Formats: sequence, structure tokens, C-alpha cells
Amino acid sequence: MNREWILVACPTRARLFERVPATGSLRLVRGFVEDDAAGGADVATPAPRPARPISPQRRRHLRFATLLARQLEGTLGDESGDRVTLVAGCPFLVALRMSLSPALRRAVTSSVNIDMVDEPAAAIARELARHRFGGALLHPAPAAAHAAHAGPR
Repeated sequence: MNREWILVACPTRARLFERVPATGSLRLVRGFVEDDAAGGADVATPAPRPARPISPQRRRHLRFATLLARQLEGTLGDESGDRVTLVAGCPFLVALRMSLSPALRRAVTSSVNIDMVDEPAAAIARELARHRFGGALLHPAPAAAHAAHAGPR
């Protein structure tokens, strides 16, 4: 269906938007809070590396990132033409990207390293447009970046 989804997140809250094609504005689809993942026995927490214990706070953040990834995957379903933009500050952006399934990673067209979770939808849309056309903070998805730099051999 070629819809564009924008997930704006931080370690404790997130909002999922859909871009309205006719106007370019963002329509709020759903909001999330970390408490959604707090008791979630169905949300797996990534296993820590033995040499690096994970703090309880970091474990909660990873669990929330996993919840967001699963919710986003459920929203996209089998719509292979849908695109996803992730907007979050590091290191949560990294945790979120690590939580994505391979199929969802392919749908991610860009990641923006900026915390805008408290900003109104219009400000987020303006910021995304600014970064899309010139942006120092716009990071293309790895496959897109590789294709852009791959030349004839």
C-alpha cells in the first residue's frame, strides 16, 4: 500500500505516526509508554553478554525497544511497500534498530538521531523534511547506503 510510518521514540515513550500523502502532515496512530513493556512476559529481553552485565534500567529500555519493534511489525503486516522512518536519540535508536526483524529492517528507509518525542506532529514533519533534503542527521538504511555507494566494478 506504500504508506510511510514514522516512529518517534525515547527510552520511556513513543508515538507512531502515518504520513498523510495529500498534505505531508503526520497523523498519530498510537502512543506507547515504557509501562506497556514492564510486565510483558511475551516481550523477550535480549540476553546480556556474560562480560557486560546490563543494568535494570537498560534492560527496561531494551524490552521497550523490542515491544516497539513488534508493534511496528504488526502494524505493517505484509505490506511490503510500506516505508518506516525511525526518530530517536542515541543510544535508544541503536537499541531500537537492533530489535527489528530482518523484514522490518528492510522497510526502514531512514533513521534520524534526534529526540523529538515531546514535539508536536507539525514540528516533527518539518524536521523530517529538513533532514530529508539536506540533513546532517539523516542516516539511510544500510542497504540503501550500500546501493548508493556501490558503483560499477
